[in-house]
Amino acid sequence: ETIADVRNLISTTVPPPPEFSIHRNFKNLNHEICGTRKEQKAKEIPNIDSRIFGGERAGILEFPWMAMLFYRTLNTGQLVFRCGGSVISQKFVLTAAHCVSHLSS
Repeated sequence: ETIADVRNLISTTVPPPPEFSIHRNFKNLNHEICGTRKEQKAKEIPNIDSRIFGGERAGILEFPWMAMLFYRTLNTGQLVFRCGGSVISQKFVLTAAHCVSHLSS
């Protein structure tokens, strides 16, 4: 086979995006605000170190589909930032397993 033969086998057509409205949990989303950025920025939370080189801090409510996950320490009751997550419905936040695996039930 030649390179031309291989190129003829490769499709450059981009498939359409999946239809999300047929998903069983689609009705749980608030379609008026989900995925919409709030124009007015609230104050930033202090003491959160930047972990992205050259990045910028996001204001509270700037990305309303994102969540900050905190845990409360047993000895002092202080809230400590642990991870981020994505709001996937009015009841649930999706996060990585390592964000909660150390916590007791």
